[in-house]
Amino acid sequence: MDSSEIAAHVANLRDLDKLVIVNQRGEPAVWIGWIIALFFENGETLEKRLLANRVLRDFLATFGKYITHYDPVDANRLREIGDLDVAAYSDRNAEEETARDGRDGNDFYVANIYGFPGGKEVVQPAPFYLAIAATYRARPAASYIVANFPLTWFPPGDDLTPVVDLFLRWCGIVKPAHGTASPGLVFTQGGSPRSDFLSAYPLIQRFPGLDYVDAARWRAQNRADLRKIRTIGWLTAIDDGFVGSLGGTHHIRNKLGPDIPINPFPGGLVIQAGPEPRLGDRNRGDVPAPYRAVARLVDPLVFKAFRRGVFLPPAPLDAAQETQKWLHRFD
Repeated sequence: MDSSEIAAHVANLRDLDKLVIVNQRGEPAVWIGWIIALFFENGETLEKRLLANRVLRDFLATFGKYITHYDPVDANRLREIGDLDVAAYSDRNAEEETARDGRDGNDFYVANIYGFPGGKEVVQPAPFYLAIAATYRARPAASYIVANFPLTWFPPGDDLTPVVDLFLRWCGIVKPAHGTASPGLVFTQGGSPRSDFLSAYPLIQRFPGLDYVDAARWRAQNRADLRKIRTIGWLTAIDDGFVGSLGGTHHIRNKLGPDIPINPFPGGLVIQAGPEPRLGDRNRGDVPAPYRAVARLVDPLVFKAFRRGVFLPPAPLDAAQETQKWLHRFD
């Protein structure tokens, strides 16, 4: 898959679902799927960690028949889930890690589940994946949930209501400070060779609506200002504090107009950049107008004080400069 192939299929999500980037060995290295990224505060508390686990439970309820592996806390390799109640297992881990954090202030909580085709673990992007990373008291930072799943997980002929409903449901559970849901590039979870990223980088540069999520790297960069958001997507969640800083819901509706839906959730709202996601194409001067409008509105909220950036672009490109270009991709 290259950018020309994507350009030929940008209007059809079901076609994009079939396109993959292969590595030098001819193995799948990157594909395009739905990516949801939710960033939440107070991740050091048991209450918030258990709420994040409720999102994990919902993910299992939605995609459970595809979920095959989990990341155990007492081993350095994935294990098959088998008969394990992975949601209850995650709750116990959250309780134990929080108790340790209460003693020494230095216990991070994580949970990872995977869905591999055929149930066999392989070193390539898992089509179904959810990760929770909750911060600890000794070093405050944003906590997050990141999930990916195929673009075509809902039946043919359906509109995109299932995606919107799922995103709103998760926002209602964990009440994020901010988050996004968009088609995006899915790399091998847990660590992908830089060569994979370099193969996909032309797509990041060309298609503004194609998200790139590196939640851990972004969190490491924005510690100095936790009340900033990562970017926008087809769906963009912001909490009530951010809504107020933009002038309130009524002002936001007036600025965006009737063609950009706004859906409330307890604690914030979700802005939908048009009836369906669009990738756009900078080579053709196509920056989708709804995305441009949303990006312009929330621009004061976006974190931009990167020292190193979130990209590792090919030489001689500068990581921080390329990150800034990406942040302004809807201009």
